[in-house]
Amino acid sequence: EVQMGYLESKQILIPTREGYEFIDWSLSGSGASLTNNVFKMGTGDASLVANWKEKEMQLTIDPNGGTYNNKLNTQSFKLVYGQTKEIMDPVKEGYIFENWTISNNSSSLKNKVFTMGNQSTKLTANWKKGQYNLSIDPNGGKYNNSTSIINEKISYGNSKQISIPTRTGYEFKG
Repeated sequence: EVQMGYLESKQILIPTREGYEFIDWSLSGSGASLTNNVFKMGTGDASLVANWKEKEMQLTIDPNGGTYNNKLNTQSFKLVYGQTKEIMDPVKEGYIFENWTISNNSSSLKNKVFTMGNQSTKLTANWKKGQYNLSIDPNGGKYNNSTSIINEKISYGNSKQISIPTRTGYEFKG
């Protein structure tokens, strides 16, 4: 509350509110006026009430070479401050999804629930190559001078040169 005299003027600052856009002022009061953010007192009490609209922000989801919601491309969604959205894990053949990188600190992602902060946000998928077990069983013969089954890990997309096993009295056919 501010005390002002008749026809006294005061510069009014534009207010801010997290997650909202300022639209304008609602003015009430006999003879009071507001022009270019300068308030002029009238002949009685007056009040200014800020008018707001929720600020729409964009959530962009980049599957980074994988698919999200069965789509390969980046997808965008309109959200307002504080709004939540369930975020499913993306998929990428031969890779394991690790986590999402969030482009700013105002939004959050916990237990697959995204909460929009006060600015547009991008989620980018992070991947690591899947590793798979290769078991080589010499089946009574020798592989690399061993009669035991050999287990090796190979990353997706990589190849391994396999030596030919040997077994006395047998010819390897593949």
